[in-house]
Amino acid sequence: MGLPAKVVGPKESKRIVLNGNVIDQASDEDCPTGQQLYGHGKFEIDLLELQELSENGQVIHNKMVPSLFLKKMFELFLNDDYSLLCYIFINVPLSRLVNPTEWDATLQSVESSLVKYQIELHELYLLRQSSRSPASMHRWGNFDDAIDDCLSRIADLRTYKNHLSDRTESGWLRTTIGGISQFFSYVRSSPESFGFDSYQQMAATLQMSLAELSATFCFSQYGYSLVSGRHGKANQLSLPSRNRINFIQAAAIFDPESDLQPSTLRTVNEGILRNIMHAAMLSDSDHLCITFTHYATNEDCISLVTVYKEVTRVMESKTLKLWISVPDGSGAIATFLSEHFPTKDVTDGSSNCDGQTNVIFLHNRSSKFLSVELANSGHRPALYAPD
Repeated sequence: MGLPAKVVGPKESKRIVLNGNVIDQASDEDCPTGQQLYGHGKFEIDLLELQELSENGQVIHNKMVPSLFLKKMFELFLNDDYSLLCYIFINVPLSRLVNPTEWDATLQSVESSLVKYQIELHELYLLRQSSRSPASMHRWGNFDDAIDDCLSRIADLRTYKNHLSDRTESGWLRTTIGGISQFFSYVRSSPESFGFDSYQQMAATLQMSLAELSATFCFSQYGYSLVSGRHGKANQLSLPSRNRINFIQAAAIFDPESDLQPSTLRTVNEGILRNIMHAAMLSDSDHLCITFTHYATNEDCISLVTVYKEVTRVMESKTLKLWISVPDGSGAIATFLSEHFPTKDVTDGSSNCDGQTNVIFLHNRSSKFLSVELANSGHRPALYAPD
């Protein structure tokens, strides 16, 4: 189901041009020039077309959770304090967020993860000194990236621990949970005001976690990429592509090292993938470009192909070709997919796949650049790139 997300404003015609010189005017003097960073090209679009594009976004969601409830809840979570709560309690059912037992269990999980990453960081430093490959190098291409990832996780976990440990009435935890509790009281007292058809539907929704809710919707918006990438270059300013690109925004596929249980993790990830593919097909896209992150696993590959087969079978009157961007081009993900599913390796950069059906295309180019090539070739690509 798609709902319009319109932004209506005054109509006026004006040409908008972005090039290296424009970028230089907004940059510090000691920065590289716009042409050094983004090439000698330019992006150009009429303001009227830009306004038209802004009025045609769609929220794609299933009917299990009312869009009105989602809208009101996420308006609340736009506050920084509440958005942090999303990260900390992402696996806790909404109805149990007020339960101190859940706070204790989450704190214990955070402390355990903190110790784990502190140990991993120490091991990475030792391994870098000895020039041996770390166990986590399946995710990262070098020690610096692996260490930066550990440091980032440790910093986040320390923040979570501090907030969860402070149980004072004026502390972040009780203040934020108090606001959430008040919101849910309004929902329970008047379910119909939040779009629910019944009390039972409302109760079932409040039993869902934030991770599960994130798998019930996505956002679809037509537009153009400002940049392209060809012949070994990336992020080069270029004119709008021949066809528009359907940009799909959705929750990122969850890291397998998150606190989600394996069964929940797969259910949530498949829900996200299902929404993405439905959004692509509902908008009449003929190609879907997806970037697999460093965290992707063989389980993610199986989920991706399972959902792809399911969605294309249900919408059998339409064809959707799947292009998967693999970070290292020929790593474990590509090998696994090519061994288990019909695949075609197009790491040479080719975007010509006419006549190819029921094949998953693997490539080592960024999905956003590939979507530009497909659009310039007359195709109607959709792009989901969580990176």
